[in-house]
Amino acid sequence: MTKYILFPHDKPLKELMGGKAASLCSLGEKFPIPSWFVVTPEAAHQSLSDIQKEITNALKKLGDSPFAVRSSSIEEDTLSSSFAGQFKTFLNVPIDQVLESIKLIWESGSEQSVQAYRQAMGLDQSSIIPAVLVQKMVRADVAGVAFSIDPVSQNCITIVATQGLADKLVSGEVNGDTYRLSLQHELIAQHLVNESPLLSISQLSQIANVALDSEKFFGCPQDIEWAIEDGNFYLLQSRPITTFKNQEDLLIWDNSNIVESYSGIVSPLTFSFALRAYEGVYTSFCQLIRVPSKRIEEKKTVFMNMLGYVNGRIYYNLINWYELISLMPGFQFNRRFMEQMMGVSESLPNHIAVKIITKNSQDKMRSFMGSVSGLRATTFAN
Repeated sequence: MTKYILFPHDKPLKELMGGKAASLCSLGEKFPIPSWFVVTPEAAHQSLSDIQKEITNALKKLGDSPFAVRSSSIEEDTLSSSFAGQFKTFLNVPIDQVLESIKLIWESGSEQSVQAYRQAMGLDQSSIIPAVLVQKMVRADVAGVAFSIDPVSQNCITIVATQGLADKLVSGEVNGDTYRLSLQHELIAQHLVNESPLLSISQLSQIANVALDSEKFFGCPQDIEWAIEDGNFYLLQSRPITTFKNQEDLLIWDNSNIVESYSGIVSPLTFSFALRAYEGVYTSFCQLIRVPSKRIEEKKTVFMNMLGYVNGRIYYNLINWYELISLMPGFQFNRRFMEQMMGVSESLPNHIAVKIITKNSQDKMRSFMGSVSGLRATTFAN
């Protein structure tokens, strides 16, 4: 082990190599992973001449260029925050440009978009210097992402594929073939960009197996990136699906109306601004119509999550909108008015509406009983 360079066999602490590298270190015990090393954040405080030799020697161990150079922050790829797309990423980097790419990733920790994301996730606003992952590039014939369980429908495995590298697919710049498979790997549906599918049934089954094995390995649903080169499969990374909820927690995305304001792909910074704006506006509205302050505070997470960010696009988080309406008198009438206003094509099923009403009635009862208990305590104290 060298001073600022760590390899998987070093078994370093996550605090030194960050979330992405820690994940690869674990995955390498079971899955085919392209060779890599990580540059620790401490290296950013040294002169470039001090680390140039170490990086050059480490690159020789990986083999011929090009390389992928990516961030590996301690806060990345967690259940609460993925930081997907926040730090800079460089692909097909020749050996003589790796050090410069590492510097740019260190600097990206101070960019405004990263700070906005940290604010939206409730993290402190200090700048962050991430560890940097340097990995041998896979010259992919086809690559993509896969969800061990679809984060929206929650009833299938979803695989998305594109020709060559998947960087533009992940950023939302291009569309790919989309395949939905049952948990038994049966093809349910496919949407192809061209007439011929990019993946065979056996390849789909292989990718589904890896996604499910990764979920089992980490103990929670996973979003994986994969690539196939000359028939050889590689797992590039695996991270928790941060938008996933348990089956008992219904999640409905809809953009029937908001697509007019935020059409197409939007940046994380734009989403974080919209998210905060909706929170502020509807919190103020409820205060204006005299919703009790305690009730507003109890529903703080509802106000904070009126919108969702799915594949680079903004959606309404509909269940939270219904939760908002339930704070006001006349839920059934206001619910239908809201659906018309938002352009929702299907009304919320009655059994779900009843569940929301019941839940909020229980919340109100708990608040009432808490107030009564406080009143009793005050009375007895006097």
